[in-house]
Amino acid sequence: MHWRSGGGVAAGLFERGLCLPSGAMVPGEQARVVEVIRRLARA
Repeated sequence: MHWRSGGGVAAGLFERGLCLPSGAMVPGEQARVVEVIRRLARA
């Protein structure tokens, strides 16, 4: 499937059950979210 910019990736992840934070995150929070997603993608 081809994802377009403008929220398509987030929308696709949400449809699969992943709800990303909608507001601004501090760098530590963003790093944690990225690490969790990477860990789950490898599972």
